[in-house]
Formats: sequence, structure tokens, C-alpha cells
Amino acid sequence: MKARKLILLLLIVGLVAASSAVHGSQYDFGGETVKLSFRFWGLTPLGPRRTYDWYNPDPRLQEHIESVEKMFNVKIEFVGPYGEGNVANVLRTGVMAGDVPFDVAHARALEYVPLALDGFLMPLDDFIEPEYYDTLPPELQPGDMYKVHGTTFVFPAMTELWSSSAGLTVNKTLLEREGLPMPYELFEQGLWTWDVLAEYARLLTKDTNGDGQVDQWGLAIDEERFGGFPPLVWMANNGAEFVKYENGRVVLDLVTDEVIETLEFLQGLYAEGVMRTTMDTMTTAFNVDTTHFIQFSSLAANLNNYDMEWGIMPMPTGPSAQGPVATERGNLWGGIIPITVQHDPRALVELVGALMQIKEPYIEDMEAWRERFWDNRAVAVYDRESLEMWKWQDTNLQTIPDVMVRMVLKDAGIISAMVNDVIIGGESPASVLSALQPEAQALLDDLLRQ
Repeated sequence: MKARKLILLLLIVGLVAASSAVHGSQYDFGGETVKLSFRFWGLTPLGPRRTYDWYNPDPRLQEHIESVEKMFNVKIEFVGPYGEGNVANVLRTGVMAGDVPFDVAHARALEYVPLALDGFLMPLDDFIEPEYYDTLPPELQPGDMYKVHGTTFVFPAMTELWSSSAGLTVNKTLLEREGLPMPYELFEQGLWTWDVLAEYARLLTKDTNGDGQVDQWGLAIDEERFGGFPPLVWMANNGAEFVKYENGRVVLDLVTDEVIETLEFLQGLYAEGVMRTTMDTMTTAFNVDTTHFIQFSSLAANLNNYDMEWGIMPMPTGPSAQGPVATERGNLWGGIIPITVQHDPRALVELVGALMQIKEPYIEDMEAWRERFWDNRAVAVYDRESLEMWKWQDTNLQTIPDVMVRMVLKDAGIISAMVNDVIIGGESPASVLSALQPEAQALLDDLLRQ
């Protein structure tokens, strides 16, 4: 209780002491120093990732930094960067000690959600006007993804959202060998459904060498991948909402037709033998994956080393859904501002926007910016259709379910049970979920203090 009172007091002090002033459209920091902690030191507006380094700028990047300093009458100091997971510890310790070492930091959802709920982050809805988001490219507009329990605590602070939409990577070479077309047109026509994917999976699963053992599969759902997130992707694409609201309280709502139908569908595919539970892009046609992984990990490089081509498809639509859903997988990153900050939060948001050149007027030609954005991704795919699928996913991104729900479902063992007990083990989805939901609800109640 004392800690919460301290945080509330610091909030009041921080708001009263905000020192940056706005002069017309220009934010003036009065020559003061702003400290930035950029986890992704190699993401700059001047070139591809890791071409430049905020912490060790070459003359070109240094010139850009100095031009922004002049524009805002500010001195920029880069601190850290702090390793993944360490920002939260640094911020908590700094707030309690009255000495937070940064004014803005990069943080991921698993860090900033608990920080926001515990009162360590500056709420931003009163500082960032709705029109601000219209100055961002569509690729960087976060929608509601930066909200925690209805309040915005995070803002775009990088040259991309640094997240990923969940979809399917497709072994195009395998499909071509089996005489099956890539289902791009089916998606465009609204016909890319679970039933269609299931038929693909049945046609593609086989024993290719005659030894009596299946060695080629149509579909993979990997429990361990992304913390067991894939089952939730399927549910989101069947209209599942995961929670309901009762008298202002967030209540888990897992034993629904949409969730049960999803688990029974996946359970059936596994029982048929057309779906495996470990990912292998060489021997499986359709793998649940994410566009971020495709672009930045070794997947693209590894696949390009083999005699195969691959593509991207959105998730198919389930029978209870109104249409396809591009689901953010829970690795969303953004900028956070400590509750104790002494500068105007809106000025800090604008400063980062200018430094990263991620909004107008710092983006002088929006169409050219978007073209460069997607050109950087085009090198990771084999065809224009896959790039268009990728564009659809990343510009229609939603967080379903939100990070809080994912956290409690994982911690309560529900996601693991969905895969091991229901999909693989063949147990009743309703029975398994009914048994585990109370524990998950208790975790959610504790997280939200409701």
C-alpha cells in the first residue's frame, strides 16, 4: 500500500514538474538533456537494420542526431541499452530510489503490461491527441495494441512496430511437387477456410518413400513455439473473444462454442494423422509462424539455402468467424515513459518521432516511405503474392487475446493443456478448460487487482 501511495505521489509530482514547453508546432526542451534507452540500437531511419548504431554513430547518423537536437533545443543522451527483460527491473528500482536513468525506453509487452498495471508508467491518453496517430504510416499505427486495461501506456518508438502477425509459412515447392496450387486466390475470394486447409493437409500427408511411415505432413502446430501461442491464433480466427465483462470485472470466457469448436477441429486433424506438433519447414507444407520471424531470424536464410521456395498465407477462417484475423503474437515492442519523468510526455513522443522519422512532417513523402518499408521485406519472400499477404497481415494487426490474458493462460497451464491433453491426448475440451479456468481467473484477478 505504501508503494502505491508513493507511486501516486510521484505521478502528481511528475505532472506538476513537466518542464518542456510547446511553441506553436515546435517542442522546446530548453537545452535540457533527454535520456533515451534504445534496446534496438541498430534500428535507425537511415538504412537497413544494424547499418547504423545509435550508441556509436558515424558522421551521417551523428549529423541526423544533431539536427534533431537543434530542432527541439535539447541534448540527447543514449543510455543502456538494457538487455531484454532488464528494463522493467531498472525502472522499478529507479522509481523507488527516485532516480530513473532514462526518460524513454524500448520495452516489450511482457515487460510493459505489468509495469503499467503496477503504476510505473506514464498514462499517455491525456497527452497524445487522436490526430497524432494519423501522422503515422499505416504500418506503424498500433490501434488498441498499446492499451493496457483500456489505457494507453506505450507509443510507437521504432521504425516498425517490431512485432509480428501470426500466419502460415508454406512450402511452395512441396505443394508444386504434389500438384496443388498456392491458395492465394482462395484468400482473396474469401474462401480460405478451415475446411479447405484440412483438405490440403489430407492430400499432402503421406509416406513418400514406401517404408510404411508418414514422413510428409500437411500441417504443424508447435506447442513450444512462441510460448505455446499457436492454439490461440486458431481460436481468434474462429471468433473467440476469450473474456467477457461483468460489473466492470474482466472474466475469462473459455468454455464457449468458438473455443471448443477450435480445439475439436485441431484434435480431429491430429487424430487423422495429418497434423504434427513440431515444426519442420522441409517436410511440412503449412506451419504456423510469424512474419517477424520470417524476416529477421534465420528462417529465410535457412530456407534460401535449400532447393525450395516458400510463401506466406494468413490463417484460414473458422466456421464461427466473420472473417480472417491477423493476430499479433504477443511480442509487441514500443516506447515507454516512466511515471516520474520530468519532461512533457507529448514532447518526448514527438522527439522520438523526429529522431526515428516515423511520422509526418519528418516523413516528407509517405508513399516513398512505405515503398522502402516493404522493399526491405520483399527480399525475404519469393513472390509478389506472399508480400501482399504479409502486407495484409501487418496492416490489419490485432491483439486477440490481449497480453494479460495470454500471460494468465500460459501461467495457469491452459495453453499447454490445450495441446497436450486435448489436441494430442484426445480429452474433452470443455472438461479440461472448465477444470483449469478458475486458477487462471484467480491469476487474472490478482494481475488486475479486481
